[in-house]
Amino acid sequence: MNDGWPFPLGRRILTVLQWAVKEKVSQSSFNRLLQIPEVKEKLGLSFENARSMLNKVDQIPERAGRWFVKQLSFKDRPQEEFTVRYRDPIEAIKALWGDPSLAKHMVYK
Repeated sequence: MNDGWPFPLGRRILTVLQWAVKEKVSQSSFNRLLQIPEVKEKLGLSFENARSMLNKVDQIPERAGRWFVKQLSFKDRPQEEFTVRYRDPIEAIKALWGDPSLAKHMVYK
C-alpha cells in the first residue's frame, strides 16, 4: 500500500515504523499490537508481525549512497559516547534530484 507519498511503503506505514523505533517498542509488544484486527485494518498495515515489518524495511532500496557511522565523545562528558549516522551530502542530493518518483515534489529556487 502506498498512499501517494514518494516512498515505497507509504507515509502511514513509515509513521508506524518510526513510532515503533522511537518508542523502543519490543518486537513481541509490536506483534501483540498487530494481533488486534482493528489496528491493522484501520492503519492499512500489510505486515503480520515485527519480522515481516523489518523485512519490508530491508526491501527499501539504497538510494542516497552508503551510511557512515562515527562515535563522538566530548571533553565535558568523556564517559558518554554519541553515535552519528550520516551520508555524503553530495551523493544524497544527487540521488534525490535524480529520482523520477520525486520530481513532482522537488522545487529549486
